[in-house]
Amino acid sequence: MTVKEFLFDSPIYQVVPKDNCEDVINFIKGLGSKEVDGYNPIEKCDSTFVLFCSIYYTVQSGPFGGISHTSYLSGKHETFKTYELILKCKRYGSFLHYLIHVEYAKDDKDNILSISKVGQYPSIADFHIGQVRKYNKILPKDKMREFTKAIGLAANGVGIGSFVYLRRIFEHLVFEALKIAKDRNTKFDIEGFNTARMNKKIQMLSGFLPDFLVENHTIYGILSKGIHELSEEECLKYFTILRESIEMILDEKLEVRQKELKKASIKQTLSQITGQLKK
Repeated sequence: MTVKEFLFDSPIYQVVPKDNCEDVINFIKGLGSKEVDGYNPIEKCDSTFVLFCSIYYTVQSGPFGGISHTSYLSGKHETFKTYELILKCKRYGSFLHYLIHVEYAKDDKDNILSISKVGQYPSIADFHIGQVRKYNKILPKDKMREFTKAIGLAANGVGIGSFVYLRRIFEHLVFEALKIAKDRNTKFDIEGFNTARMNKKIQMLSGFLPDFLVENHTIYGILSKGIHELSEEECLKYFTILRESIEMILDEKLEVRQKELKKASIKQTLSQITGQLKK
């Protein structure tokens, strides 16, 4: 897992084994690069963040077990440290705050077992919801709410529920294309469409759907399998790539819309110029 993925994508309380987080551990400790690129949800733009502050707290076991006190100092019986991490935006000076739990093997402070985020501000949902606001132009309000719900659920460790809402967005895109197909072709085989499986439906609508969706129709199968068969942890593992797949489809639709608007604007302007020249 990269530093960027851990800070900007991984849900709160998701445990990341040591073998998959060495770069993150080095970053937290201020070793190597102290910069990471990511989205600034406060300023709503992409930016670069620099490690501004990294402080760790250790919790030590008392003589009767359990937590006896909290300290900035390391003790020989410690089993974990909690790092307070602060990142500063190089462009705007705004701050991101994290609490990161580092688990150690018992009585071996050099043997890190895993890490996990136990707190952050702004939240993971704030990061991603800010980035998808641009899809307001091509998704109806109820579908935008479902998209942001999917992001919010995944950010809080609810994987299966997040898949439900992603699948509903996918289905909306398919049935939106169906309306266009029926309007343009009165002989469209609607009965065959209604009884077909999703991959066949997509094939029948291939001329009306974004290319990325047609080429990657397996997205629907993965989402369905996640809802019915996979665990919360497995769904969370695959959530980011599936969310990004939906975004790729929406980006393609957004690009088409922008081209159509630009074309209409140019056509109108050329018409006005032609009218003026005829006078």
